[in-house]
Amino acid sequence: MGDDDLRRELGRALQLHRRRFLGLLAGGTGAVLLGACSSSGGEEHATDGNDSDRSSTTAAPTIAPDEVPTAEGIDGDPFLLGVASGDPDATSVVLWTKLLTDLVDPSGQGGLGDADHAVRWEVA
Repeated sequence: MGDDDLRRELGRALQLHRRRFLGLLAGGTGAVLLGACSSSGGEEHATDGNDSDRSSTTAAPTIAPDEVPTAEGIDGDPFLLGVASGDPDATSVVLWTKLLTDLVDPSGQGGLGDADHAVRWEVA
């Protein structure tokens, strides 16, 4: 392996590390900002469940069928990043996750490709 080949390989390795670092930095910043989100403005109050003065822009909860989505095309645990929640109030919460099976996938798609994958949530 010549000097040019060695420099090229070292450059690729450094570039991958730089991208990984920037990705982690962006993810960490997003997590901190998401944790600081609150629509209440610091005015939390207990309710009796009768919020007639509040209007809702979300649909009523639905019960999903017992069908479990298939894991076709997923080669491993797709929840490597876990699940996050944020901005809760007395009647709702936001759930967020990103499915990926490969943390260092150079394509940026987390090892899952372009396909859409159904997710079934079970909240207790």
